[in-house]
Amino acid sequence: MSSLSVIIATMDREEELYRCLDSIWAQSRLPQELVIVDDGALDVEALRLRVPQGVEFQYHRKSPPGLSASRNLGARVAKGEFILFLDDDVVLERNFIEEILRVFHEDETERLAGVSGVITNRGSKPKWFSLWARFFLMEKGPPGRLLPWGYYSSASIPEAVKEVQWIPGGLSCFRKEVLEQFNFWDMNQKGRHGLEDVEFGWRVSATYTLKTTPFARLAHYPPQRSSKGAIQRGLRQVMGHAHLFRLHGEQSLLNKARFLWATTGLVLGNLGAALVVRGKDERIWRLLLGLGNLVGALKILPQAAMWKGLAPKTRKRAG
Repeated sequence: MSSLSVIIATMDREEELYRCLDSIWAQSRLPQELVIVDDGALDVEALRLRVPQGVEFQYHRKSPPGLSASRNLGARVAKGEFILFLDDDVVLERNFIEEILRVFHEDETERLAGVSGVITNRGSKPKWFSLWARFFLMEKGPPGRLLPWGYYSSASIPEAVKEVQWIPGGLSCFRKEVLEQFNFWDMNQKGRHGLEDVEFGWRVSATYTLKTTPFARLAHYPPQRSSKGAIQRGLRQVMGHAHLFRLHGEQSLLNKARFLWATTGLVLGNLGAALVVRGKDERIWRLLLGLGNLVGALKILPQAAMWKGLAPKTRKRAG
């Protein structure tokens, strides 16, 4: 039987973490190991008591905080053949691990690097947003596709197992040997709300394949949005796309124009959404996010025409 380690990076969310762990211990197929990487101050002994007999347990406290650094640490110390990364605020359906491993075991190419499940409680995007995103080239083509101007098509729930070019990190499983070749880059120096998952997929899918299975399902319960830090998040959002384009994009004049167009759509989309979304808190959050986007755009757009790229690569197309 293949061995699997679960890695959870967490910080000051004990209640959410325990709820996630309860769903792991209810799995039809238990992991061989649990690795907790804590940027906070969990009660380690209380946590240890919740780990079933027969499951190995590792706990690592680190500082400074950072999601990518936590994942990299977990991947280094984990012992499993397969490494499953989970956010601390997800709840797995009973056969999540079993279905993830099924995709690996049924693959005959030996090029499959990673598999993700799907989020079942994420609301669908408004039709106007999808039209807006495609008009401004923020998204194009099938879900899970990487675009050579630094943007990408969002993940979705496919009807069957599907090859993609990137997978969400908080519900993804990779072969240990792949994580020995690739690590997660901290693109914003703060940890969360970056595009690390997309950047990681850009590098990995240039060599290996990635897949999403609709049969590994979980629910995601993120914290309530707060206006605190929204401007900084909007700034990092734009800087993340710019970094993707410079690192991996195809540096043609057309793609530079597409990047500028998509970034314009990102700024206007969030500022415009502040006028139409319901709820005062959501409007404020969108406005501040859009202002952060605008600050980022003003910072990088004057330089964009001069970019020559850092490591442009030829992309393969997802199936």
